[in-house]
Amino acid sequence: METSGIYGLGRVFGHRCLSLSAIVANRVRGEFSADGNAAVEKLITTALPIIAA
Repeated sequence: METSGIYGLGRVFGHRCLSLSAIVANRVRGEFSADGNAAVEKLITTALPIIAA
């Protein structure tokens, strides 16, 4: 839901938008990340250089 708002506003203002998600839980399997903050940090440090290139 939030992502659709970002994309909609981006389109209205002529911006290119991107959304990324860190997977911290698989509720179906009952598996959860031991350190959700580390997953988010890894997403950021991996994605930023790719986006900036």
